[in-house]
Amino acid sequence: MAYAKRGSSLFSLIVLGLTTALLLSSCSTPESENSSASTPQIEKNQQQWAMPLDEFIVDPTELGNYAEQLLMGKCLTKLGYQWDVPWQNIEFRSPANYNGIGLRLFDVEIAQKWGYHDAPKPDPESARRWEEFVDSTNSYESGPTFEKKFSSCLRKVRDPRSLQVSDQANYVMGLKSQAIDVANTKPAVRESLKGWRKCLADQYSFAVPAIPQDMPPKPLDKKFKSSGSVASAEEIELAVADAKCRDSSGWAAALYRAEWDAETTLVNENRDKLDRIRTEAVAFRKKMLAVVAANAPQP
Repeated sequence: MAYAKRGSSLFSLIVLGLTTALLLSSCSTPESENSSASTPQIEKNQQQWAMPLDEFIVDPTELGNYAEQLLMGKCLTKLGYQWDVPWQNIEFRSPANYNGIGLRLFDVEIAQKWGYHDAPKPDPESARRWEEFVDSTNSYESGPTFEKKFSSCLRKVRDPRSLQVSDQANYVMGLKSQAIDVANTKPAVRESLKGWRKCLADQYSFAVPAIPQDMPPKPLDKKFKSSGSVASAEEIELAVADAKCRDSSGWAAALYRAEWDAETTLVNENRDKLDRIRTEAVAFRKKMLAVVAANAPQP
């Protein structure tokens, strides 16, 4: 979820420490504490870009942030301030072109539907309410007295484990980044990357980016975004060609295999710590769900 920026806004203080790079959507995670050190608990699924480390990503940051906001609202209301936290769909589902851990997906089917745009929000009403809340808090006229009260409430309601859970999630994300770096060095990935670039260069006259993740090129990206929330026919045509080139060159499959192998190695090397991280994250999630159940407004 994107938050409006307002310099060092008070609202931004709330989410400090609760945001991680990829934890943007809910995911299903097994709660078993005992797992084989040699067999990933996630099944291979290139279409969803499922990876072995995904099992240790328990919940989105939105849940912890929402629970904290609800408690902040009660605290500030008692002090005479208006901090009306809206109802939220706590599934926190991402658009259909994202997977369970918030990774943006891209293939021919997605390109045909949405080009390089995101799919529609799965719960627009919940998103609308949250956006209005963010706007209201970011425009809140605060002074020294309010800031003091705000900080006091934040100290009271913030669960000390929230920062720990966030740090642990960042640790898992760091391992995923390591796996990506390793995967990109593999000969099969590097060779197929050349094939992807040639495939697109044979069809289009623009300078093809060095890697598929940089598609579309900045000038085209700006042009496509100007069309609003719906992809133009030109964008869809290019996106489909791009996706087909990723497949025909073998790049998508090679990268998936290389990332899977790299993550499997990292899971085996760090299994004990990762199991502890998941166990603690599951316990924290249950506590946050209880907070939401006791304090959230009706839809």
